[in-house]
Amino acid sequence: MKVYNSTGEITSITTPVNKLKLFHSLSTKPMQQAPYRFNNQKSFNNFWYTAWSVLSAKQTFPNCQFNLHTDDLGARLLEDLPYDNIYTDLNTLDTHRNLFASAKFKALEVEELGAIHIDGDVILTNPLAAAMLNYEMNEVIVQNSEPTYQREITLIKPLIRNADVLFGKGSFCCGVIGINNQKLKDRYIDEYFKYAAVLKRNSSVIDAIMQCNPRVIFDLIFEQANLFRLCVEGKYPVKRLCKNVSEIFQLRHSGISHYIGSLKHKEENIARCKAAVKEMAPEIYTRLAVAEMEGI
Repeated sequence: MKVYNSTGEITSITTPVNKLKLFHSLSTKPMQQAPYRFNNQKSFNNFWYTAWSVLSAKQTFPNCQFNLHTDDLGARLLEDLPYDNIYTDLNTLDTHRNLFASAKFKALEVEELGAIHIDGDVILTNPLAAAMLNYEMNEVIVQNSEPTYQREITLIKPLIRNADVLFGKGSFCCGVIGINNQKLKDRYIDEYFKYAAVLKRNSSVIDAIMQCNPRVIFDLIFEQANLFRLCVEGKYPVKRLCKNVSEIFQLRHSGISHYIGSLKHKEENIARCKAAVKEMAPEIYTRLAVAEMEGI
């Protein structure tokens, strides 16, 4: 495993075509900003689940290629995990704190075409997952379909006037996402950072919106709804791992568990996560436990 810093330009990451190619992204910057500070238990859970995710994937698929894109702090805490490569290319990430998915897009930009991003709370537990993560004849893999996020559309309209047209067609959950078409990948990334720039230029407006609507998540439209629109417009075939969020638990029969939303913070699931890390990598468990106790 190699650790790369952000001083050298990364143009691509290549792996043998017969390998399952996975990657994580984890930026610690949003976690250090209110109200997500590291002494917040919910914030630190991201490290526990990320550790469980890569450990379980490597145990289930020993020959898979698994990369991590993070920053210096993330690399320091996670450097002993069995990633093939750790890139600290997120040190320079500079987007509004509302956009957690910007780390994913920065990583997607440099990963090989067809590599699949799984969120840190997605756990691969069975070799059956390999079939689910096979593109077959499709050019896009997503977790499931989701409804239109009208709240986010309405709130962003003062800044993006045609938001209804752009984001009102439907949505995909991108807890698992892979793109195997270069034209789509490039456009998807370009448009995301275009919208991210709008938020950055209007930070005071977005901060005011968040103060009144603390649960607003603009990635729901910039990441998820925009991918839906681009796939529809370009007629790209999409493989959904399940139809909708109500079927997400059925994925566990195929070896994919996603501790999405509030599930990640349930005490029994956190306990399961920590126990799994302790069993598979006791030294990493100890390191994370100390960091959590000390508040980093």
